[in-house]
Amino acid sequence: VCFATATISNTFYGLVTSKKALYAAVCVGALSGMSFPTISAIKANNVDLSEQGRIQGALYSIQAVSAGIGPVAMRTVDSFAKQAGLSPGTMFFFAALLQAIALYCA
Repeated sequence: VCFATATISNTFYGLVTSKKALYAAVCVGALSGMSFPTISAIKANNVDLSEQGRIQGALYSIQAVSAGIGPVAMRTVDSFAKQAGLSPGTMFFFAALLQAIALYCA
């Protein structure tokens, strides 16, 4: 559900032309904020008690790396889109593609 709503909201962000549409996209995207706590809980419940610290550390490490790489990747996509004369929402479509891949893998 979280990855699906993130895919939908990022697609809406790319298509938005008015404030009302933006607010609708934000409302849909609010559900995607539950993805990390959900993944964290599922992973923690599927390992031994002695390994829960390791799994939480690994998940937070992945989150930290993605928090560093994500903005750089989106800025790069935005730069290429501007040079190619594409829509300003191209980086949101790219984010929606990444979320769709995550949804497929989940």
